[in-house]
Formats: sequence, C-alpha cells, structure tokens
Amino acid sequence: MFSRTIIILFFVLHSLVSYAQGAGNGSVKPKVIKINNAESLSFDKEKNNAKILRGNVICEHDGALLYCDTAFIFDSETKMEAKGHIVIAKGDSIRITGDKLFYDGKTKIATLENNVKCIEKDMVLTTNLLTFDVGKSIANYYNGGTIVNKENTLVSKNGHYYSGTKEAAFHYEVELTNPDYKMKSDTLRYKMTNKTSYFLGPSIILSKSDYIYCENGWYDTNKEKAQFSRNALLITSQQKLKGDSLFYDRNAKIGRAYRNVTLTDTSQKSIIYGDYIEYKQLKSEAFVTKKALYARIMEGDTLFIAADTLYHRDIDSVNNFLNAYHDVRLYKKNLQAVCDSASLNTQDSLLQLFKSPYLWSNHSQATSKIIKVDIGKNSIKGFKLDGRASCSKR
Repeated sequence: MFSRTIIILFFVLHSLVSYAQGAGNGSVKPKVIKINNAESLSFDKEKNNAKILRGNVICEHDGALLYCDTAFIFDSETKMEAKGHIVIAKGDSIRITGDKLFYDGKTKIATLENNVKCIEKDMVLTTNLLTFDVGKSIANYYNGGTIVNKENTLVSKNGHYYSGTKEAAFHYEVELTNPDYKMKSDTLRYKMTNKTSYFLGPSIILSKSDYIYCENGWYDTNKEKAQFSRNALLITSQQKLKGDSLFYDRNAKIGRAYRNVTLTDTSQKSIIYGDYIEYKQLKSEAFVTKKALYARIMEGDTLFIAADTLYHRDIDSVNNFLNAYHDVRLYKKNLQAVCDSASLNTQDSLLQLFKSPYLWSNHSQATSKIIKVDIGKNSIKGFKLDGRASCSKR
C-alpha cells in the first residue's frame, strides 16, 4: 500500500512539473488529468508514452471524476483512453457510463462507446456512441438514442442534452411514446423543467380518440395543453378542425382554432368556416364567430348559411343541429333568405327562420314572423309561413 502511494505521488509530481515547465515557456497548457487512485501504475516511454493504470482507477479533470478498470494517460497531449466499467460523474446530478472512453483534456470532450447511459435524476439516455462536453455538461448522440423520463419514452436518430438548462433537442425520426398518446416529429425540443415539447417541423400526435398534425408549436405534457400552428389539424371520429393556429386542452377536450378555420362534419357532409372556432369534443359542439359560414352538400348543390355567430352540435351520426345568430343570410340555387336568427335540425330536416325573415324561391318572395323550411335530406321540399304571413311573385 505504501509503495502504491509513492508511485501515485511520483506521477502527480511529474505532471505538475511538466505543466510548470510549459507555463514557464510562455504557453498556457490545459489542466493535467489528475490521478486519484489506481491499484497499479506503469510507464514505458519507449512503448507508447502513456501512463498505464489498472484496477479501481479514479481520475479527475475540470471538476469531473472518471472511473474505469484500465486507463492510458498521455500527459503530453492531455488525453486519456479507458475501458471497462467507465463512469463519468459531474457534480452530484449527472452520471455517464459505458464500456470504452476517449477523453481529450484540451477540448474537454469525452467520447463513450458501447452500452452508454447518461443518467440524471429521473432521466435516462441510452445509446451506443455518445460525446459529452465535460466543461459545458452537454451530451450528444448521432447514431440513434433513447430517452426515458418517467412515463415518456423518446427515440431519435440525433439528440442533444443540455444538463445546465435541462433542455434536449432531437432530429430525424423523432418518436415520443406516452401511455395516452404517441408523438412523431422531424425536429423536437423538450424542456424537462416544465415538461413541454416544442415542434420545429412536421409533427403528429396520435391517441385513441384524436389525431393532431402541425408544423410548428408546443405541447405541455404535464398540463396536457398545446398550441399548434402552420397547417394545424385536429381530427376526431366525426369532425376535422383546421386553422392557421390551434389551441388544444387534452384533459378538457376543448380545441380553439384561429384564422382561416374549417370544421368538417364527415357524417353530415357539412363544413363550417370562420376565423375563430371553439370546439368541445365531449359534447361534439362548436361555437363559431368572425366570418362564420355553414355549408352543407345537398343533391349536387350546397346550402350556405352565413351569420355573425354559429353554434353547431352533433347528438349522433343522424341528429345534429345548427343555430345562427344575427345578420343571417342563406343561399342555395333555388332558395335565398335573410333573417336575424335561424336554426337547422337534421333529424326532422327542418330549417326555421326568426325575426323578420324574408325568403325568395321560384320567383316568389315570402315574409312572416317565422318561416319553416322543409329541406329534406337532399333537397328543399317546401316551406311554411307562421304569423303575419305575406307572399308575392317577383
């Protein structure tokens, strides 16, 4: 034990003298790789100019501890090669393990190979090739990696983890899997402090109840809230919601879309347009304002209903209704109308016009307190005037 201690002291003093000589020559050299422990040390300058350490090796450089079974230290180049049970410990949080290590003390870059793991609290990154910047605490992989963070599992081809800011960036074939959904993207940033994902390219979020697509946005995986933009699209079992920007609360099942919005009802062959839509998925209802327009395909024609505000709800695949409020205008090839408010129920195929309605059809003009139009499933069958009725030919 005494002799091993003397050997360690010799090599440490040798390194310090070499460093002092370099400083005296006017050049600033990086810190030497310090040897804290080894069961045996040898040095043969004629063979490889490296200190060879074996058994419970512990080295230190710039605040990081490096553990291994065997190490080769090249003092002249401030480099180290190691193998067997590699461990890099930086502070009391981050820990990296692997089978092989190459460390450059000048750049402070460690390259680890085979069975590599980067562990920090509840985050575990696994890959077969990892570079780690000891000075900046940044881990990078370029040939596939997996990150597990509690219930979230993320895989990608390239990845970068910034320990200082607790942020990660992923590129190419990015896929995040959660018990409730699966997320796919080309480029994804993830901030672990608030558990939020940021999309920087075409991205998909898929669950049992809905499908979301966007090309930019963010998703808070903790609060289950998200903001999507650039061709944002939400698809449920019966509706498609699309807009320039889309906000979605997965817990409350509420979506809000802004600008150039369309809500398509696939079961009823109808589309609602507007610049703002609030969609409640649980009740399958939508509240639409700003250039609100309802369009329903009927027998090769389309019925249009425009208003300041539209309210639409699906009861089931057969029964749904639409309420239109203020400055209502209707148009179809054989029917035009204006009124203050209107309602449409698909179950009985009844369209009702309220508050000073006017209707034009087949060269006739009609007005009444209430006008009821039987639109049928595919075409207009007739209409009824209810209260203060007036009808004339045009």
